[in-house]
Amino acid sequence: TDNGRTWTGVMDQTQLLAKDVFFSIRGPEGKDIPLMVQAVPSMKEYDMFDEEAFDTIYKVQRGIYEKVSDPRAYLRTYYKLKAGPGYAFEIDFYGNSIVHECVTGPDMGIADIFLDGEKVGSFDFYSPKKEFVVTSLKNENLATGYHKLRIEMTGDKNKKSTGTAITHNAATIRN
Repeated sequence: TDNGRTWTGVMDQTQLLAKDVFFSIRGPEGKDIPLMVQAVPSMKEYDMFDEEAFDTIYKVQRGIYEKVSDPRAYLRTYYKLKAGPGYAFEIDFYGNSIVHECVTGPDMGIADIFLDGEKVGSFDFYSPKKEFVVTSLKNENLATGYHKLRIEMTGDKNKKSTGTAITHNAATIRN
């Protein structure tokens, strides 16, 4: 396939991203961290390998992230990344606008935000109590095309925070 390059005139709409399909979690070395949250319990006990999709065997890695259920979150869940500096949420998308929303709270840290490989700022995920639907990035002036948003843990935190986690709640993309 051509990875959607011939869909330019077809996909002229807002994309509300399904959380489990359109984003990934990557480690500091750039490798994907497999999302095992929707697997049946017995599958979570084994390493996974699909030679058509990946060139390495992925080990189940516990404690890096969690999928948190809360009715105030988009689709009633959000992801919380707790691993450490260099770990990141990545969203690959086609469009000319993106709004990233997160959950802030008392145990959250600071992330660097990259768009198409360039640092566009930092975001402090700290707030005294949990807040939902908080905008961490809004860019409505992108050239129509393929883009990558990376929200990377720095390991830094607000002096009032009790932790350094970051979150992913939703992304709205327009094209």
